[in-house]
Amino acid sequence: MLQPYLDYSGQLSYIFMQKYVAIIYVQYADKATVQLPYQLPDELKLVYQTINMNYKRTVGLNFNIPFDINHIWNVTTTLNVFNQKEKADCFHDISFNNTKWIFYGALNNNIRFNQNCPVSLSVDFAYISPSIQGIANLSDMWKLDAGIKYTFGKKQCCELNLKANDIFNRWSPAMTINHAGQNYRMKIHKMTQNVKLTLIWRFNGFKPKDTSFDTSRFGTGK
Repeated sequence: MLQPYLDYSGQLSYIFMQKYVAIIYVQYADKATVQLPYQLPDELKLVYQTINMNYKRTVGLNFNIPFDINHIWNVTTTLNVFNQKEKADCFHDISFNNTKWIFYGALNNNIRFNQNCPVSLSVDFAYISPSIQGIANLSDMWKLDAGIKYTFGKKQCCELNLKANDIFNRWSPAMTINHAGQNYRMKIHKMTQNVKLTLIWRFNGFKPKDTSFDTSRFGTGK
């Protein structure tokens, strides 16, 4: 009995010195869908169901702050603060109206020993504060990734990249529900930790397709 839903969004961007970006945004999903667990009141059964909520609304402010130190250390900082609200008048025999302020932050670092060095290091950190999913509350999450990249070959046509993602295995939330007789806790087995080895070989004469957009109207194009 799921119905389609309409998703509306809008944003206002301000670009300072052609690199620092601040964005105010609004997202509204009418009859948004979400998957939730429900504990039956008359049986020892747990039902997982995807439902249409009344709506899901998000209002936030996002900052993107890059900076460079002597072309050796490149850093990009992302900060996102938003208010999220999810409402449903009829979820089986109960209703919910869940609202929360949420913070997301990320710090991406790329380090070279000098400008011409073929070896570079990357260290990335991300964090999201406790959030919501329908009637449920999700715990905070954080992760640390690190990698090393070696560029070699004619005209640096080859890249060998070794990267460890979510080194401390903390990028999985715990879900809890404590509302209108629903008492539920789901703790996920943390299995997001992984190591990836990537080899890229750009054959002679190959040029990547230009997928850039005309950004001159934003004051960033030249």
